[in-house]
Amino acid sequence: TGTLVVVGTPVVNCSKGQSTSQSTLYITLKNVGNENITVSYIVLGGIQSDKLNEKNEEVPVPAGSAETITATFNTNVCGAGKTVDGFVATTAGTYSFTAYVVKSS
Repeated sequence: TGTLVVVGTPVVNCSKGQSTSQSTLYITLKNVGNENITVSYIVLGGIQSDKLNEKNEEVPVPAGSAETITATFNTNVCGAGKTVDGFVATTAGTYSFTAYVVKSS
């Protein structure tokens, strides 16, 4: 079966411009199992990602490989804290993680 582990520390960059708010999550996932896994979407702070790796497509993570994913959210998902909880939805189930918040103006 496929099994994902989070490599390193996920980071979410939250920016608030004059007319838009956007958040970008950077996360690396390694498939330590022996079957391919597909990442369908990511939820962060209760909000589902709008795009994965700049596309509206799922992201494959082959067995034995690692994939760095950039997930964009068309809203600010960070809130007031220094961390935000989320999960990765895949063909092998869901995987929880905590991302550290970096805020920019």
